[in-house]
Amino acid sequence: MMGQRSSCFLMPSRWRVAVYLNEEMQKALEQWAGEENRSVSNLAATILMNAIKERQEKIKTPESTKDSEIEKALEPRTIAQLVKENFYQLFGDGKINPENLEAIASGEKPSNADLVRIARILNIKEEDLLAMRDR
Repeated sequence: MMGQRSSCFLMPSRWRVAVYLNEEMQKALEQWAGEENRSVSNLAATILMNAIKERQEKIKTPESTKDSEIEKALEPRTIAQLVKENFYQLFGDGKINPENLEAIASGEKPSNADLVRIARILNIKEEDLLAMRDR
């Protein structure tokens, strides 16, 4: 486990949102959250994050889509960059200790377990992350 450290990369502030659900929706969310061993709040944040990403993909126009060379140049070159660019998604998933995320974003090498979690959350091949970590 990574020790606490002060870093210039601070945890994001969190917003509270009130949502009114009917009983059927509440029970469905509680069951889903229980099946994934997470809180309803964490599940709701993940669902919202995925919906936002999906919407952003839908509203992209061909003119605003970057060509592959530009995209390649903008890809993160380090694990720290990758974590910084995807901090909210990694943090919102709740499977990685926030202190570990901050340490990784500050340049500390992730543990193998955290590396696997990052790969799964961001849908990246573990081998690609290992290569990035070991550069």
